[in-house]
Amino acid sequence: MVDAVTLLNQGLSPTARLTYAVLTADQQVDEGSDTFDLDHIARVVGLADSDALLPVLAELTAVGVVDKREHHGLGLVLSVNLEAIPPADQQPCVPCDDCGQCSCGGLRGVCQPCSEVRASRVPEAESTNEMDSRWVYAVSTEADPKSIKIGVAGNIQKRLKQLQIGSASPIVLRWQSPGGFPLESHLHEKFTRLRIVGEWFNFQRTADPVKAINKAARTFLQQYDATY
Repeated sequence: MVDAVTLLNQGLSPTARLTYAVLTADQQVDEGSDTFDLDHIARVVGLADSDALLPVLAELTAVGVVDKREHHGLGLVLSVNLEAIPPADQQPCVPCDDCGQCSCGGLRGVCQPCSEVRASRVPEAESTNEMDSRWVYAVSTEADPKSIKIGVAGNIQKRLKQLQIGSASPIVLRWQSPGGFPLESHLHEKFTRLRIVGEWFNFQRTADPVKAINKAARTFLQQYDATY
């Protein structure tokens, strides 16, 4: 399905509107793939080649129905939005906590393959009663200290640098603890009602988010006979 508003947008050139329809159809036929043969698309809409298509793509990008930007591990990716998303509202690619690759196809911060791996680890983690060697962390942006991401990483400083790439506001480390995936999973479940998306949680109504996270972690780690 295409966005009727875009197709009827008199501010776009006829070629841009036709290109949007062709790109959308191509993406749907290819089951959501973001890989396009731009030379072929250009010929379909009556242009010589992909170079001639670039100004047309710029038109579509400006109204938010085409997104062309860098994605972690994938390079420059062209994607089509079925509804216009103003460029100012488009979110940057966020690397996966586990593998560092693009997580846009899954929950922000956890790509789909790693999400499946995590799910498979839950029974094992519960049955072995053992922590892995990674650290659990809580971070926020400097601009919004009560919107907090709870994640896990082997190297927190490296992870902070990765997260900073996708944030206009400085990323601040609020809390960290040993405990690995079992602790992270517990905290996600503990604060599930506060979940915004993925690993981000809304603590706006909590007086001291770090204290709340720390208390939940301490209780969990004591149950696991972990050093805290």
